[in-house]
Amino acid sequence: MSRLEWLFALALGAAFLTALLWRVGLRFGLG
Repeated sequence: MSRLEWLFALALGAAFLTALLWRVGLRFGLG
């Protein structure tokens, strides 16, 4: 993989994890 592909994959993973944690936080009233 090229550096650009790694950056894209990391950004996508970070966005997914952030959205997931945000939704879990809202579900438990922490958001």
